[in-house]
Amino acid sequence: HVRGTVQMAGSHHGENLNANGHLLLDALTFKGIPVTNLTGPFAVRANKLFFGSSVGEYVGDYTPPGSGKLTAQALAGELIMSGQGRLDEGKFTADAELRDAELRALLQDVGVNLEDTNAQCNTNLHYSGVPWSPNTWAGNGLIELRNANLYKLPFMVRLLRVASVNEDDSAFQQADIKFDIDGDRIPLNIVCEGEVLRLKGEGWTTLRRELHLELYSYVGRRSPIGSMFAPMFPDSKLST
Repeated sequence: HVRGTVQMAGSHHGENLNANGHLLLDALTFKGIPVTNLTGPFAVRANKLFFGSSVGEYVGDYTPPGSGKLTAQALAGELIMSGQGRLDEGKFTADAELRDAELRALLQDVGVNLEDTNAQCNTNLHYSGVPWSPNTWAGNGLIELRNANLYKLPFMVRLLRVASVNEDDSAFQQADIKFDIDGDRIPLNIVCEGEVLRLKGEGWTTLRRELHLELYSYVGRRSPIGSMFAPMFPDSKLST
């Protein structure tokens, strides 16, 4: 399901391939996720592949046209990617940034339909490993959710019931989720901000969608009372 153009020019002398190229792909599907307008440079030097801004950084004899970035529309936002990898070993390092994604549409792209969930999502990721071998994966990143109503998420509904907090009083307008990549396991560090309730904690998830979190609730820092007393009185511990 790939539609578009790949331009490449170069030479091959026995063992080494030296080539410069540019992607102009109108549409493709990656693991069921639609990607459109994939545009940007790549270069091959011997057994190394460079793409995105890494071409300008590491390939001294080639100045890519345009912005020099590899960009696409995916996951309901703008995706920017760069990196390099060894074609003989299959190991890659890559940086990716997702800008101004709409959370509800993003979740729909990955097969989760939550009609009442709204948020603006910005994400950055640093990754290294062999793409088809999860046990080699490593990296870290940050997910920022803003202008959110995260209390609509089923997990949050259950959590608020445990905390005996009215969902209308704790909309969780923003959240920051720091994560690491350790093979199949993804450690998490989470902070959710609401008008009345503030959640902070850590846990982990896996590619099999297993999830374990330990969250502590605090008085919301945005209210006048919360600003005075939240640093002194952590309220409770919530686990799932």
